[in-house]
Amino acid sequence: MYILSKAIYFLLNPIVWIFAAFLAALLWKKHRLKLLRTGIFLFLFFSLAPIFQLFAYLWEIPMTNIDKMEEQYDIGIVLGGFSKGSIKPYDRLHFASASTRLTTTLELYQRKKIKKILISGGSFAVNEGQVAEAERVHNFLKKLNIPEEDIIIENQSLNTRENGALTQQLINEKYKGSSCLLITSAWHMKRAKACFNKAGLELETFSTDPFAGRIDTSIYYYFFPNPSVLQGWQLLAKECFGYTMYKIVGYI
Repeated sequence: MYILSKAIYFLLNPIVWIFAAFLAALLWKKHRLKLLRTGIFLFLFFSLAPIFQLFAYLWEIPMTNIDKMEEQYDIGIVLGGFSKGSIKPYDRLHFASASTRLTTTLELYQRKKIKKILISGGSFAVNEGQVAEAERVHNFLKKLNIPEEDIIIENQSLNTRENGALTQQLINEKYKGSSCLLITSAWHMKRAKACFNKAGLELETFSTDPFAGRIDTSIYYYFFPNPSVLQGWQLLAKECFGYTMYKIVGYI
């Protein structure tokens, strides 16, 4: 299932569609003009920021203003996927694109919006010296002088469904009755919250690093292709597909 999902995610990448259209135009002379037009349309559609912003706005769960938060939560649950375990040396935390998940969690902790930090995330890696993401983040937080008793780790989950199920099990066993705040990327929050609710854990959400709202008022933003938008579409398409599949198989 893991290998199949990765193959489908590859096919959902708009760059693959654009490349396929131009490659077909090169090889299929009879329909070359039509395929070239298709390739150009796909390129413009998936690289213009305003179009992507609209879809992101419809999909993402909006961010919350920290200054307006009145409640203090017992546990802030931050989902992994924001660091890279394959980069040496292994004695430090190497951040990836979703690292705002962790920095936001640290701000919430320092501002006493959450009392404890729970990191949920395992690892597929088998290379010598590598450990689960939750373990790596745990070590990082200790270096920041965050007390050991304020750090909780769930280091076995390999996907969002397992994030919810294993975290719920951990909280039910050791922290039953705790109020929880789920922290993850805005584009990932809809599926994540659904998984935690399915597992039986009711919680509030705190979205980070959204795609929607990244507004640039320059002419370039509205009329010129942006390579970073293609990457955004890849993540959004992957997440929409993941949510749909989870719904079909009953994970949410």
